[in-house]
Amino acid sequence: MERKAEAFRDAGFQLPDASMEALAGLSREQTVESGDYLFHKGDPSTALHVILDGRLQAVSTSYEGQDLVFGEFGAGGVIGELTVLDGAARSSSIRAISRSSLLTVGRDAFLERAHIDPELGIGLALLCAKRARRLSTWAEGASFADTVGRLAALLTHMAERLGDDAPAEPKLKVTQQSLADQLGVTRESTNKALRSLETEGLVALGRGSVTLVDLEELQWRTAS
Repeated sequence: MERKAEAFRDAGFQLPDASMEALAGLSREQTVESGDYLFHKGDPSTALHVILDGRLQAVSTSYEGQDLVFGEFGAGGVIGELTVLDGAARSSSIRAISRSSLLTVGRDAFLERAHIDPELGIGLALLCAKRARRLSTWAEGASFADTVGRLAALLTHMAERLGDDAPAEPKLKVTQQSLADQLGVTRESTNKALRSLETEGLVALGRGSVTLVDLEELQWRTAS
């Protein structure tokens, strides 16, 4: 039980001890094999998930039938924190890119417990607010920056989603086309921006991957 409670703490839940123990008690461990889907876009929202280990991607499908990767989640990542409240359909699919272990809390069980323990609802609301502020700050800065700056912001944001177990030089499994789609620019523009960051020694480009060689400098570029 203590292991589960610690995982929820690491994921950002700020709860009194009794509420944390209750949340841990509601959870069950789940394993998703590499390549399998935790759920698909449009599925009903039936649970909240916290990643213990492994890595998963948020993906959708373009009109051309290509996968678009919107983000990655590592240990400590939370999936479904908003939809566990409103029950809306899943906005993207979640696919494991390595064997992953998660703690899963059913939506019905969470809401039932939250009615008698308001601290659970408050804790989830605080977590959602923190993540919304982070996303808002990223989006606001990215909208006024040039392509290189916006790309640095996007890569930094993706690195943050990997969780605390990310290496010092995180390697993002993402294509240039996916980055271009997320930035709303052409693949050629994205390639030029990546080459610029590579020339500066901030990233290293691989086949279908971008390694963040100097994450601190990328974060500075985002803030500047």
